[in-house]
Amino acid sequence: MSTFLDETPRRRRVTVIVSVAIAVAAAAVLITWTLSRSAGDPPRGSAASASPAPPSPVQQVPAGPLQLVKGKRTVEGISVGYPHTMQGAAIAGAEYLTQILSTLDPQRGRQIASVIADPSFDGAEDEMAQGRLNIRRSLGLPTTGPVPSGASITFGPAAYQLRDASPDTVTVVILAYLTTNSGGQVTPTLGAYPIELHWDGTDWKALRPGASRFADYASLVAQPNTADAAARGWQVLTP
Repeated sequence: MSTFLDETPRRRRVTVIVSVAIAVAAAAVLITWTLSRSAGDPPRGSAASASPAPPSPVQQVPAGPLQLVKGKRTVEGISVGYPHTMQGAAIAGAEYLTQILSTLDPQRGRQIASVIADPSFDGAEDEMAQGRLNIRRSLGLPTTGPVPSGASITFGPAAYQLRDASPDTVTVVILAYLTTNSGGQVTPTLGAYPIELHWDGTDWKALRPGASRFADYASLVAQPNTADAAARGWQVLTP
């Protein structure tokens, strides 16, 4: 069952000690649509005794740093209109994940889904809205009414990889800090977050998770801008 960031918790490498509630919340945020296995544990009900290896990169294309530029236009506060290139897909993936993973508001979730979801992704708006409620619950926040003052979640992309690329589809994996603030406790969590994209003829759109659902990206997590990160295939994203 996929509900835009709602179930199947998974491990992440963290740079600070994370409380159980925050760790569960961070995992929940990435489960469906975008990150169905960003950093580690097998899916619920999996009989596998070991996590599968992440898919192999098709090529290191584009190679080198990318700047997080805006697309041709803005819709509902989301930058869209990226070029039909792997560079365009990588930047679109970073933008879409930042939007998805920087809100606890169900209505905002619906807006995001209405803009970035591929037409083939039935029920995307409902799933995104439900995901906001699930992550609020994981953080110990009320699931009705406005987001409590001071509570937040933010996504800070630092690097990218491309997987399973074809001319019109690609999985973009973003190395990023996911930072939660609940009750004054600010917790940054480092992880690798995938989003599957499809070129619909005019722009890159987010697909319902397919292969990325079962891929293990935990082995890719590394401190950004280090030799270790470069050795694991990360290419830098710059503001």
